[in-house]
Amino acid sequence: MSVESFVMGLVRGARNTWDGLSVSPNGAIYTIKDLPDNAELVNQGLVWSVGEASATASVIAPPTTTAGVLLYNDNPDGGPSLIVLAAFALQTASAAAVGMYGLSQVVIMIKPATKPTADIAVASYKGLKSLQGPYGGKAIFDLGPTVVDDLWKPVGNNEQVTLASAVGSQLYVPLVVPVVLPPGGSYGLECVSSNTSIQSRLGVVFAEVQLRQA
Repeated sequence: MSVESFVMGLVRGARNTWDGLSVSPNGAIYTIKDLPDNAELVNQGLVWSVGEASATASVIAPPTTTAGVLLYNDNPDGGPSLIVLAAFALQTASAAAVGMYGLSQVVIMIKPATKPTADIAVASYKGLKSLQGPYGGKAIFDLGPTVVDDLWKPVGNNEQVTLASAVGSQLYVPLVVPVVLPPGGSYGLECVSSNTSIQSRLGVVFAEVQLRQA
């Protein structure tokens, strides 16, 4: 039923307008989920993936003021926000016989004094909708930048490497609680491992959406 039909039904007092409508004792409207999460955002061409073109070494201590990669929102004030939906790592090297690695993230609370460097070309931003065309937004993906240490947090579980020189393991972590970057906001990601011989290519999946200003 369309919104227009629903409203007109209320105006006319049509009994069947309420068919299928259910409200909880606290006033919440029950709905049926017809599409997977974020399917409509993808269909509108608003969801993108971007990652490192080559692997970098992981770190063996909790990150502080250096990030492996940084996603920055370069939209003007009042413009679209970036919503980080997932983070990932593609493991490409490991010299140790046994090791493990995982992801840490930091949501930075202040706008950087200098705009981050766009280390990844716009052509490398890939949409999650086939045939949607090139990226035209204002995200910047910076490699190895200096960041504010706003307390890094783990994101997702660890992955194990069980053989020396074994490659190809990967982490893909959907964010249960997405990270919102308003214009000027930034998000850091790093691979933390048991030894620096583990190398990976880091990346993120994000939506670029005009949100209501809080």
